[in-house]
Amino acid sequence: MQDRKLGNGVARQVLLAICTIAYPAMGVHQAVNPSKQQEAEARLFTANSDRIDDLLAKSSGDIVVRNTVLSDGGFQTFATRPKSEAEWIQMRLDSFVCDHDLIVLGTFGTGTSHRTSDDKFLYTDWPVLVDTVIKNGAAAPVKVGNTITVAHTGGVMKINGHTVMAVDDNFSRSFTAGERCLLFLTYIPASGTYGMFSPYTAYSLSGDKVGSFASFPHAPRIETLDKAHLMAGIESAVSSMGNPPRSGCKGATP
Repeated sequence: MQDRKLGNGVARQVLLAICTIAYPAMGVHQAVNPSKQQEAEARLFTANSDRIDDLLAKSSGDIVVRNTVLSDGGFQTFATRPKSEAEWIQMRLDSFVCDHDLIVLGTFGTGTSHRTSDDKFLYTDWPVLVDTVIKNGAAAPVKVGNTITVAHTGGVMKINGHTVMAVDDNFSRSFTAGERCLLFLTYIPASGTYGMFSPYTAYSLSGDKVGSFASFPHAPRIETLDKAHLMAGIESAVSSMGNPPRSGCKGATP
């Protein structure tokens, strides 16, 4: 029995080390009293795990909680498959542009993690310095130079002396402070912030390269485009959406 307990402890430490590599810049943050903003955001995220307090009561060390419920990413199903990969990608971009309130290019700061309202997971508030507004939010317009808050699943916290790491298996990794990304965001009226709920609605930009955050890439592969072609496709989608947007689409163009 002693050997089994030791083995489980080692396994937890190995998993925590692996997750720390995958989530390098989230930092470890002390728990804080939730504000109204946090209370609103905390209801939006959960996982198929036990309550964090219950897990801590059973453990003498650090813990990792996982969300293993896989998402389809909100991908729209098309009645007829497009004739080419390029056409398929453009249709996907058209759908993403229509369905999201705000589309920006911005650079991530350091995130701060909080517990979800059901105490089964963590989420993180990420500050993002906006340098380009592609599609603006009608309810909460954003300007270049603004720093917005983006709520996102997963995170790291120090709770009662234990490090708790929450990992969503839909995402291959978390964001990194200083990383510039293209973000398709949903406005959260109750908090006045924005949410990023799908691994297919964020793309890292480094030079001409586009990177995906999805653990399970979904066709069509938007990240196979270079930056120039990706931005051209989004501009085409914004133009075809119209201003004011056509019926069924969110937001307004800058």
